[in-house]
Amino acid sequence: MAALTSDELALLIQWFETVELSASPFRAAQGAEIRKPEAWRQQVLWDIRFGPGGLYWETAVGELRWLAKRIGPPDVQAVAHTDELAEQQGRPL
Repeated sequence: MAALTSDELALLIQWFETVELSASPFRAAQGAEIRKPEAWRQQVLWDIRFGPGGLYWETAVGELRWLAKRIGPPDVQAVAHTDELAEQQGRPL
């Protein structure tokens, strides 16, 4: 997966903080069912803000990129760079 620049990550975070998440359960990138979208959002943001040294940073950034590619506007999708991730894991976006 291509590395994000700090500006790209900031754009994804800004989008993620305000995007409307489905109230009904949905699947995250890792296949887990998300029943509490707001709690999940806060956990992902916390893990990202903790920084690259954090235990779950890469997973959280991966979740953010995957969701951005699926439901983000075109400018956010362009920054997400997830095509190669989906290909590696053998699943559609």
